[in-house]
Amino acid sequence: MDRREAGMNVWVRLLASRVTDGLLHPVLCAELIADVGPLSADDAYNSREVQINRAAPGLYKTWVSDPGTRDSQEHSMRDLFESVSWARSLS
Repeated sequence: MDRREAGMNVWVRLLASRVTDGLLHPVLCAELIADVGPLSADDAYNSREVQINRAAPGLYKTWVSDPGTRDSQEHSMRDLFESVSWARSLS
């Protein structure tokens, strides 16, 4: 794992934990992660955080383009982000 991957892991966990704490809306979390840009898909390192990083642009775009399903999308995002939150990793 290189420094960028390690930094991405921490960034995703930090933002995901803020969603789990109720301090950050899941859509804003997805947008912030998407704005950083994905790590290379060719990279052999494939942590849960990296998977979320790669999924974030699609999550955000779907939320923007499909207003009728936003509630269920936000619920799915919360579940996804909770899977890498600090609280989950420390329990």
